[in-house]
Amino acid sequence: KAAPALAKMDVRIGQDEREDAHTQALMNRLLESHILSSCRDVFGAFDEKSLFKDVQSTLNAESGSVDRVFDPSQELAPISLKTQFKDIFLNISEVMDCISCQKCKLHGKLQLLGLGTALKVLLLPEDMLESSLNKQEVVALINTIAKFSHAIRSVPILLNEARLENVKNAKANTGGFSVTSPKPGASATPLE
Repeated sequence: KAAPALAKMDVRIGQDEREDAHTQALMNRLLESHILSSCRDVFGAFDEKSLFKDVQSTLNAESGSVDRVFDPSQELAPISLKTQFKDIFLNISEVMDCISCQKCKLHGKLQLLGLGTALKVLLLPEDMLESSLNKQEVVALINTIAKFSHAIRSVPILLNEARLENVKNAKANTGGFSVTSPKPGASATPLE
């Protein structure tokens, strides 16, 4: 959804022409990737209107409008949902200010900005994206995408390690023998 806006985004820093050209080439490579184009159907499956319907029904339920007849004038305004998202992200950002490790704080805030930018991309109309995204948001979004991609690539490795650990624990707990349940009426432990 953001590809046209990102393609037009000026990603130059202006200090090194060679580095600026390399950065622009990497952005173009990302946006023209066969993987990105092969996932178009998946990207189109997300319906932000249904997200807001679900959120709207939850908010209405919490405000006590469940038993009432549907009255659109009594629904919470969508603008309040946008404000709630912003408030949540601001609260998380303020909590991160308390982190003493500067590196951890930087990475946490970068990820938070990336997630916020992803929500912005999902929820804004396509014609507004180009004017509403800035360089910091684009950098955070690309960084967040890279972190999620790396994490997704690690899932099979972690699953395999978890299986091996479970097998190892099962063998250690049973002493290599199969475990059978005690006979009815038998004592549960040898000391009883």
